[in-house]
Amino acid sequence: MHRSRRWTLALLVLLLLAGLSVPGAGSHALAQPRAEGLRQDSGQVWSEPVNLSRSGAASEPVVVAAPDGTLQVFWWDQLDGLTTARRDGEVWGAAVASPIYVYEEVRGEFTAVPIEVMPFITADAGGQAHALWLGEPDEDTGARPLMRSRLAIGAATWSTSAALAPSALIWHLAPDPAGALHLVYVRPQHTAASPAGVYYARSIDGGVTWSAPRLLYSSMYFRTLSPEQTHVHVAAGGEGQVHVTWDDPRLETAFYVRSTDGGLAWEEPRAVGDPEEGAKHARVVVAQPGEPLLLWEAIRAAGSCALYQQRAAAAGPPQRVLEELARCPEAVGFLRAADGQVLLVAGSSGGGLTLAAWDGSAGRWSEPKYLGFSFEDPELERQVYLGALRAALAADALAVVGQGQDGDVWFLESRVGALEWASAPPSPWSEPAPLSQGEGLPGLPAVATEAEGRVHVLWSEATREGLPGESLHYAGYSGTRWTQPAQVLRSPEEKADQPALVAVGDRLHAVWSGGRGGEIFYSQAYVGDAYASGGWSEPQPLPAPVAVGSAPALVADLAGTLHVVYAVPLNEGRGIYYTGSADGGETWSAAQVVFDAAAAGWAMVDRPDLAVDPQGTLHVAWVRAPLPGRGLPEGVYYARSAAGVEALQLRTPSPPSGQVLRPGTPRPHSGQDWSEPVQVAEGAYDWPRVAAPPTGQVHVLWGEASSSAGWMHQWSVDGGASWTRPERVVRFSGVPGPVGLAKDGVGRLHLVGVGKDDAGEPALLYTTWAGESWGELETSRLPPGVSGEAGAAVALRPALGQLDVTFRGGVEGEGGELQVDVFYAGRSVPAVEVTPVPALTPQPALEPTPGPTPAATLTPRPTVNPAAPSPAPPSISLGPVTLPLMSLGGLLLAALTVIVVGVLALRPLRARGR
Repeated sequence: MHRSRRWTLALLVLLLLAGLSVPGAGSHALAQPRAEGLRQDSGQVWSEPVNLSRSGAASEPVVVAAPDGTLQVFWWDQLDGLTTARRDGEVWGAAVASPIYVYEEVRGEFTAVPIEVMPFITADAGGQAHALWLGEPDEDTGARPLMRSRLAIGAATWSTSAALAPSALIWHLAPDPAGALHLVYVRPQHTAASPAGVYYARSIDGGVTWSAPRLLYSSMYFRTLSPEQTHVHVAAGGEGQVHVTWDDPRLETAFYVRSTDGGLAWEEPRAVGDPEEGAKHARVVVAQPGEPLLLWEAIRAAGSCALYQQRAAAAGPPQRVLEELARCPEAVGFLRAADGQVLLVAGSSGGGLTLAAWDGSAGRWSEPKYLGFSFEDPELERQVYLGALRAALAADALAVVGQGQDGDVWFLESRVGALEWASAPPSPWSEPAPLSQGEGLPGLPAVATEAEGRVHVLWSEATREGLPGESLHYAGYSGTRWTQPAQVLRSPEEKADQPALVAVGDRLHAVWSGGRGGEIFYSQAYVGDAYASGGWSEPQPLPAPVAVGSAPALVADLAGTLHVVYAVPLNEGRGIYYTGSADGGETWSAAQVVFDAAAAGWAMVDRPDLAVDPQGTLHVAWVRAPLPGRGLPEGVYYARSAAGVEALQLRTPSPPSGQVLRPGTPRPHSGQDWSEPVQVAEGAYDWPRVAAPPTGQVHVLWGEASSSAGWMHQWSVDGGASWTRPERVVRFSGVPGPVGLAKDGVGRLHLVGVGKDDAGEPALLYTTWAGESWGELETSRLPPGVSGEAGAAVALRPALGQLDVTFRGGVEGEGGELQVDVFYAGRSVPAVEVTPVPALTPQPALEPTPGPTPAATLTPRPTVNPAAPSPAPPSISLGPVTLPLMSLGGLLLAALTVIVVGVLALRPLRARGR
């Protein structure tokens, strides 16, 4: 034999023996950890965050940009006062103090004293920054002067401060493209020479000198107003166009006035909007091309926010715009690009920004987008959440500063054009819509879809907090509208809770926990009749060993067969049970033990979840728990139907209580068709979810029962025989269970939960599994005023490319109390062709020929092996490899074999060498 062949044979023997010595070798892949990198609200389109303040005492940041692209950020330091940093090229300089001084007379001498408030700071077209603030009140009149100062962007020294007006309540300053400055303010003091009202002034030399104030509108009612009760705005374009708007709260309307000669002469003011609806917070948008736009908020319009728009020349009727906003924007500003395009930027109480771009050619606003940031501080390895965001345009990029909860000011810049980002396609999510809107307290909803594309939602409602639901309510979506929510089902003993729902053909099937003892009930309805209580069949209890059941899970396989698992949480008979129906719910198999918790010595078992794969194998996961009130859950377990659905004798009817089986009926199976339970996770884990896509994989997810509320995942590529090592679902944290998990026809998983976005606001969190790893996390913020409650349920319409999500959200009622409603939201996903599920037509039951009454026959009690899974054999770690100790014998044998083969191979060579 050739020498190389002998050594090859020896190596193959070694590998074969080593493989046989390690149980499970080659049967599964180990999941590799993935690093969690920086992620902002809109993906990887932003620069790395830069800590500008590095003090832990910074707040109220603002950013300004010069025409040459120089950026400068100002903020208030609680110890050093006004502070600044500027960017030179791509490098930010160190923070330096940048005080603004006012002169105060102390004992006959004037002393320079730094101001003690953060001023309003804006930039002009000439590369200067202007600061405005209200000075100290006059001791006699209480009037507060409007003060101003300026500096060249990039410097740190401000000019000598001076008063622009002896009295002001609020103000607004805006530059024009030629470099002039336009100021409008409200004067609250009233004299014969200077009445209370709205005034205007301008500067054509960059703020060095100012024109005399001009009264645009007078009203003595301004004397009693607070800054929050009124509003002014000024905008200036080319060719001498200056536009001013203000609110008159007494008249409940806004006014508009225009100058066409740079502010020297003014037209007569006119009211804005429809007098029947009222108007407030009017602003002028100066964009190119086209006439300037008036944008205002209707006071008495229906809905939470109604924004209207009209050409400033009052050409054409008002048009409602930005209807996607659930709440009218706060602190609105407009950023103008060099080509005249305009970006609306609005702050929010949550600290983020809402942006929309004006498309002059199309005559419309882009879909509003929310901007929020969170990231990990690379030095401290802690999560930072930014609030108080402010933005400026630097060339084509959007420069953003924000204040972290760490007390520092951070800077980020977009890597794509700001207008390109704002004009990107709209969100794939629909606006969440409330479904229940009742007086009851809804439980977690169940959702199902059917072949025609309709959506069906079922939920329980309780009368008081802490009590189970007493009835089931339904709402359905036909493709164009939702039906009115209606009570459709009640259990015979006034309990209906924890519903599960599935659609098969033209039927809806529902199971739930009901009755005083907690029986599992079943009912069905035609999809077109589900909106009415008369459309559902009389609730029937499902087979159970004892009348205490909870948390039923319901699925249908490709043949339309129904499968149900449920928990008996406590007392004798506690465990996980299964029943099924092959005739559309007409008859059900006897209750079969999946896991006997009493025999295993468990205190409690609960929350099973169920999936069925295309081969008919059932996969079940559940939770081990201590007695109620005794602590956190203790682990998650998994089992499967070892011989598939065929072995479960689904056509075994279960007789009603007090009756016996018909003669000749097959006996229930012994419970040995379920695999031994496998511990998926040990410790404080809860809410398992199982999915079995047609690609042959089986997936189990479970949540951390702790404040972090993260989620873990493992999967099997051989139908549940072996499993990968558990790994964390990246960034899917802060999501208390349960979550919604759906599969499509190509192996993709869709995971949805209710949590918070990067700004800490309630949101839907969404990610997908594409075969090897979880994708980027996506957040969809809930409407303002809606607080997300724990739990989500999902259904998928793969052929239509639609994911349907239901969840609960808290809404403040008219009396200030929290009202919980059921909400629906949809998301577009990649469409997938699926094999249609055959509609099952139940066959009529044959009446048996009367005969002698059979003697009662006891049904054998299902049994399972109560022993816990065998512990893993002792192992030894050799660097990155962990091997069982038993495998060392195999390795020694393999090594001995190699030595023998090597000696035999070398003997002929030595003989020839002689």
